[in-house]
Amino acid sequence: MLIPSVNFHIWPHCNMSCCFCYCTFKSAEHLIESRRELSLDHSLRIIEALAKFGFKKITFAGGEPTMCPWLLEAVRGAQQLGFVTGIVTNGSLLNEDWILAAASSLDWLALSIDSANAEIHKLQGRFVPGRPLSNDRYIALANVVRENGIRLKVNTVVTRNNVEEDMSSLISAICPQRWKIFQVLPIRNENADDIDNLAVLPSELNRFVDRHALLSVKGISLVPETNVQMSGSYVIVDPTGRFIDNSDGIYRYSTSILERGVKNALAEVSVDYALFINRGGLYDW
Repeated sequence: MLIPSVNFHIWPHCNMSCCFCYCTFKSAEHLIESRRELSLDHSLRIIEALAKFGFKKITFAGGEPTMCPWLLEAVRGAQQLGFVTGIVTNGSLLNEDWILAAASSLDWLALSIDSANAEIHKLQGRFVPGRPLSNDRYIALANVVRENGIRLKVNTVVTRNNVEEDMSSLISAICPQRWKIFQVLPIRNENADDIDNLAVLPSELNRFVDRHALLSVKGISLVPETNVQMSGSYVIVDPTGRFIDNSDGIYRYSTSILERGVKNALAEVSVDYALFINRGGLYDW
């Protein structure tokens, strides 16, 4: 069965240096000739091909997607093709004007927040020149997002640094509809050499989730994902328009969607519908 949602890593560059990041695309760099991103025209052609194939929801990610100078045009193009649209962002480049401009075409916005403690963000590289975003900034952004009718998520990566933390106060104040809580994921040739000291067990992830269980009373849906649930359960497009297979802990790439079409390129990677369902991939979009 077709997984109905797709993540398009539309921009490879980022203004943060999170030490656990598995979307640096370092392992693909030698395969990319002269640049690491597509033009707006080529990206819109990929989005159109994905829509025609039958995907229903598209999430733009990075790198940091808000660094892409034509992200809003891509989001609008996707919405016009009938997609439910979303972005995943570290929030550093967001402001009220950007959110207002996006509001008519953006359905979901996910803020990547790994801690309520600025020192942990510094330790893990989630900052722009030496300065993490403050909790007040995250809360203010969340308020503007909600006020403009965009549905809100928070994405948190659980590592050795934050596994014992209680983020309840911050998450309660942000009040996302969904809080996705990820076990830090090693990908060979991307981050695996850097995160041995950050690894956590599934049982530790579960304890982190249990510590925050009362947030569900506020209508916040907690969605934990272990490495097993993440691997092979996402349809992922890289910044050059290829599908990515992450089913066995290393990235393998299809040929270009623009060269072979969605059907043929997708057949070159492994994605598992049952795993997609198991990780809660279907919900009220």
